[in-house]
Amino acid sequence: MNKKRIYIISSTLLLIGLFAGVVQYVGMFDALYAAAVNPGHSWSQMECSTALCIDTVNSRVGIGTKTPQANLDIAGNIKLGGENIVCNNNSLGIIRYWGGEIAVCNGLSWKQIVRAPIVGTFTDSRDGQVYGTVILGGKVWMTENLRYSPSDTLNPLAQVSNTVPYYYVYGAISGGSKSNYSNIIPRYGLLYNHAAALTACPSGWRLSTDSDWISLETYLGMPSKDLYLSVVSQQPQTRGTVEGMMLKSKTYWSAGYEGIDSVYFNAPPSGYCQETSCVSNQAIFWGSTSSLSYSWTRGLSNNSIYRMPMADYRANSVRCVKDL
Repeated sequence: MNKKRIYIISSTLLLIGLFAGVVQYVGMFDALYAAAVNPGHSWSQMECSTALCIDTVNSRVGIGTKTPQANLDIAGNIKLGGENIVCNNNSLGIIRYWGGEIAVCNGLSWKQIVRAPIVGTFTDSRDGQVYGTVILGGKVWMTENLRYSPSDTLNPLAQVSNTVPYYYVYGAISGGSKSNYSNIIPRYGLLYNHAAALTACPSGWRLSTDSDWISLETYLGMPSKDLYLSVVSQQPQTRGTVEGMMLKSKTYWSAGYEGIDSVYFNAPPSGYCQETSCVSNQAIFWGSTSSLSYSWTRGLSNNSIYRMPMADYRANSVRCVKDL
C-alpha cells in the first residue's frame, strides 16, 4: 500500500469520525434543548429568541414567549393602528383600535368587531346637572338630552325669533319655571331654538354637527356617504331603520317601537315644537350646520332616523358632543 492511498484512507476515516462526533453532539444538543428549553422539540424544529419563537412542529409563532400555545401567541401589549389608517381595498383585513373601538377594514369602511362602548358621566359646573356619556364613532356624546338654561324662566312658544336664544320645555306653551316641569325635564330635557342650541353646551363641549351625525351613523353600520338635500325643500331624508332603533331609549316610545338601546345613546321621544304647538312621539336634535335660516337636524320617529333642515326658530332637543 503506497503512501498516497494511506493518506486518503486516513483522511476519510478522520472525516467520518468528525461527522460522527458532530452527529453525536447534535443529538446531545437536541436532547438537552428538548429537556431544558422546549420539551418535545429539537433546535431544528423551533427557532427562539427572547422576542420571537417559530414552532415548526405545531405551526405556531410566539412573540414575547418561548412556548407559544396558539397559532399566534403574543405576550405583552398589542398596539393597533389609529385614526390615520385609511380603509380601502389595499388595507382589507387591517384591524385598528381608536376612540374606544376595535374595528376591521372590509375593503370599503371600518366595521366594529368589539361593541363595548366606554361609558362615563359628566357634571355641568353651571348648574350641577350630571349627564351620562359614551364614546361612539370616535366622539364623546352625552347620553341624555341637555337640560340647561341660564335662568329658571322658560319662554312661551309663541316666540318665533331665529336670532334670540329661547329655552322651552315640551308642552309649556304659556311659559313658566323649570320647577313646574320637574317630572318632564329630567326625562326629556329642554327644547331650544337654534340660537340657544349653539351656545347651550358646557365648556369643552359643542353642539353636534351634521358631520358628527354622519360619523355616528357610519359607526352604526350605515354606508359611509354624505347625503345632500336642498334646505329649501325641507323634505325629510330617511337614513335607516335599524340604526334609529339603536339610538332610541327602551322606554317612553309607543308600544312596538321601543329602542334596542345597544349603544347607550338612549334617546327618548322628546318631541319638538313650532310656534304654539308641539309634536310628540318623535325626537329631533339640532345640528350646528346651517344655511340661511335653516339648520340640519336628525330626527327619530317610530320607524327610522331621518335627516332634514328645519327653521331656526323651532324648538328641538340638544345633544352635546366633544372630540377625543
